[in-house]
Amino acid sequence: ENFSPHVWLVTLPAHLLALGTTFFVFNGNLYSTFWWAYFLVGWVIISGYGVAIGFHRLLSHNSFKTTKLVRWTLAFFGCLGGQGSPIFWAALHRGLHHPYSDTQKDLHSPIHGWFNSYFGWQVAFRPEQLPFRAALDLQRDKGLLFLHRNYYFVLWGTVLFAAIFNLELAVFGLILPMVLAIHTENAVNLFCHVPQIGYRNFTLSDHSRNVWWLGYFGFGQGWHNNHHAHPERSNYGHVRWFEWDPTSPLIALIRSDRTKMLNSPEKAGTHAPL
Repeated sequence: ENFSPHVWLVTLPAHLLALGTTFFVFNGNLYSTFWWAYFLVGWVIISGYGVAIGFHRLLSHNSFKTTKLVRWTLAFFGCLGGQGSPIFWAALHRGLHHPYSDTQKDLHSPIHGWFNSYFGWQVAFRPEQLPFRAALDLQRDKGLLFLHRNYYFVLWGTVLFAAIFNLELAVFGLILPMVLAIHTENAVNLFCHVPQIGYRNFTLSDHSRNVWWLGYFGFGQGWHNNHHAHPERSNYGHVRWFEWDPTSPLIALIRSDRTKMLNSPEKAGTHAPL
């Protein structure tokens, strides 16, 4: 009864559905010739465009420019990542994680324990802990405010709508990528802030680290020390030759400030107000 509503309404149901799906797949009761395609497209849309690009680079840090329609679309994709609304995500990131990184106020820092960093903080989270004032600019956007107020309906309504037309699309294209997105960001919260893991290009007051496998498979989120050193940049890689940010080609397709970026790719954008 002490679990946060989000755990009951999103995290647990998503994992139960994913486990049920796995059971049916391995028993041959659920199979689609397109399931790999559904999964890969869902992974790119939800983890890549939704969370890593939409929630993080665009809404939390304003690191590139795009149209309002694309902005709303990315925010919608981010909602499908099962990590809260765009306003919640940005307020947590701006208001607590960056300004108080690896201090008592940073709710998902490993200094509170590895389990707490990965998942426990979500269980015990209460809305009064979040400084929503850190995302006041986003609250003035009617589209984002709608997604915030109707987050659970948007998330599960989309899954239900997809299931009505194609159950396998809902399962492989939405539910499984959602669970993967949850664990990807949980892994970034933990492993990218443990001093014994990864490496650092910049000496900072926090414990942020670069973890290569989360850099490649976490849509650039794993180049975390680079990001904490330059949060205004949309490209988190390329400090060392092997640091490639998979979001760079994805952002190039949707950004509206391409001309500016041709001249100064690492300096465009401004850090969102804290």
